Amino acid sequence: MSEESILKRILQTRFSQGVETDWDGLDRFLNHPEFPTRARDFRRELADAILNHTISPEEFEELTAIDRESQDDVDSFLREEVWEQMYENEPVRIP
Repeated sequence: MSEESILKRILQTRFSQGVETDWDGLDRFLNHPEFPTRARDFRRELADAILNHTISPEEFEELTAIDRESQDDVDSFLREEVWEQMYENEPVRIP
């Protein structure tokens, strides 16, 4: 993931402990017309994180203040709480 990871930015601002996720607001943010690649970049980074385990439990806790015990726990959160909420039944794959 790049230094300016859109996934990490979103995890930190929209999935931190105590923050209620505004799915409509997130959709507007990702699909803002001034940033035409933002949604695609986010989806690619999210799929990469799930499939290739690129966010460790320690980094996840730094970003969100949510403690996950294992890599599987992080991957499950990303898959169930983010991917499935946004993309429903679509398989996780890197576009």
